[in-house]
Amino acid sequence: MAIITLLSDFGLKDPYVAEMKAVIHSIHPEARIVDISHEIGKFNIRMGAFVLASATPYFPKGTIHVAVVDQGWEPKDAPYWRRLNAPSTWDLTTASSCSRLKKKE
Repeated sequence: MAIITLLSDFGLKDPYVAEMKAVIHSIHPEARIVDISHEIGKFNIRMGAFVLASATPYFPKGTIHVAVVDQGWEPKDAPYWRRLNAPSTWDLTTASSCSRLKKKE
């Protein structure tokens, strides 16, 4: 049974978290969904990255982690965390540096 974690800056007042879960369950009804947090500060990418990096080592291998934190009106080079190939390895990067990495690969 797949474990899927969710982290977002959505809050719990709106239907957005329920909509994400409904889509996941419509695709994979047996999935176990674990909410890490939906109270990440609006546009606070660093907070989301910290909370995600703190929680993920405790999940079994094969867990799917979904994190959604809007960067808001920050510049296109706003930092965010991305997962590297090694387990529990994260890298703080920006959108433009990811574009450059993709071109090199």
